[in-house]
Amino acid sequence: MRKRGIVRAAPALVTLALLSLQASPALARPSEFKVLLHFLNPDGREETVSAGNFRFVYYDRRFIHHPRGIGHKGDLEIRDLPREVRSLQDEDLRRLKFAKLREVRFEYRPENGKEHLRMIATWKSRRRKPVDWPGDFLRNANTARLPHFRANVSGKEKDIPVPPYVRPAPPAEPILVQIDFVSAQRRR
Repeated sequence: MRKRGIVRAAPALVTLALLSLQASPALARPSEFKVLLHFLNPDGREETVSAGNFRFVYYDRRFIHHPRGIGHKGDLEIRDLPREVRSLQDEDLRRLKFAKLREVRFEYRPENGKEHLRMIATWKSRRRKPVDWPGDFLRNANTARLPHFRANVSGKEKDIPVPPYVRPAPPAEPILVQIDFVSAQRRR
């Protein structure tokens, strides 16, 4: 009889323990990253926009085979499933966590007669060397939909594209050139 009472109370105790962990401010993680986005407009002006809840979005490509029966060819469906993360990731699955970054710059450098995109990430720790990745080496950039950033800008959820991998002759729309991560210490 006593064991049944404990077994019945166990789920309630587990739920209560999980709720108390979520309510504890010491254990709570920051729910969003605040950033300053720097854009280069087609007319040459630079514009800075403040954004919150900043994420990197890449896509996992899934191939789904729908069989139609014996002797018939099945249909192949291709889906790109979005994955939102709070880090930059490359094709080798290396991650640069937003919490450890100070800024990310996008630059174009000449390669084989064209100017190709490079991403330079600077750490908060001054001891660590900056990371320099080719722009098209971001996670699944060559196998699925293009990765992009997502943030809350002026109360609206907005997708921010990664700059083109090859510099366009005259840019038609603003191009992201730098991301500054605003730490909690700077906001105070």
